[in-house]
Amino acid sequence: MKRTAYMITALAVLLVMAIVPAYAQPASAKVNIPFAFTVDDVRMPAGEYLITSPSEKVISIQRVGGPEVKATITNNGGAVKWNGHPKLVFRRYGSLYFVTTAWMPNADHGHEFFTSAAEIEVARNTTQQTVELAMNVAK
Repeated sequence: MKRTAYMITALAVLLVMAIVPAYAQPASAKVNIPFAFTVDDVRMPAGEYLITSPSEKVISIQRVGGPEVKATITNNGGAVKWNGHPKLVFRRYGSLYFVTTAWMPNADHGHEFFTSAAEIEVARNTTQQTVELAMNVAK
């Protein structure tokens, strides 16, 4: 009976280890954003930001030394056009910037942000440009 209990416990431990994703370690990076921007219809001021990925589908954007913080659910994007360096990508419409993708350190895919209602409205009447900012791995 003890041997069966031991085998069941060992199997349970192996099963838990197998289903815990390798992505479990939170990744973080810092970026200086020289312009105000919008994420999920929330306006954020220019400044230095800590970008973290506490889970596979969540990105948190927190202003260093300020009260601004926004956590949002993202889609996993492909590794298209990625050189392996962490970066934050924006869509620019005139003077308005919207976060579109975060490429985190040690990740093999981008985190794509959902398009907000404000961006959809602006995009109807303005041409779009892409802006990429390199991020530094936070220590």
